[in-house]
Amino acid sequence: SKMPRPMIVSSGNGLHVYWILSEAITPDVWQPLADGLKKLHTDLGFDVDPKVTADLARVLRPVGTVNPRGGKEVRVLMDAPGTELHILQNLLRKDNQYVTDPVTSQHTPEGSGLLSALAVQQDFPPAVAEVVEMPAG
Repeated sequence: SKMPRPMIVSSGNGLHVYWILSEAITPDVWQPLADGLKKLHTDLGFDVDPKVTADLARVLRPVGTVNPRGGKEVRVLMDAPGTELHILQNLLRKDNQYVTDPVTSQHTPEGSGLLSALAVQQDFPPAVAEVVEMPAG
């Protein structure tokens, strides 16, 4: 597919794959990319939840938290540099067709800002909300 290297996160119950953009985008810019990615993984035969890929309302599980379904910590398995928007737009065009030009698979060398932003800085074990108890009174 010539997609750039993604960030891969273990959600505690499966893998989440993210392409970190080097700039913020609006939902109307994001939706054609999400639809193109959905078509790409379907065409390639990946076993994924088809509703998740193009669902704007989904919330990712922050790295360092605990998935309440199974109690496993959410962690990064592979970090990736930011990707320029035009690269994904070339690969996952609005008409849901993708190209295979190897030039478009290049990405920026900087590290992932999303990983830093989502990392939970803590000196204590992760908490699970269901077991946190309110004090009496």
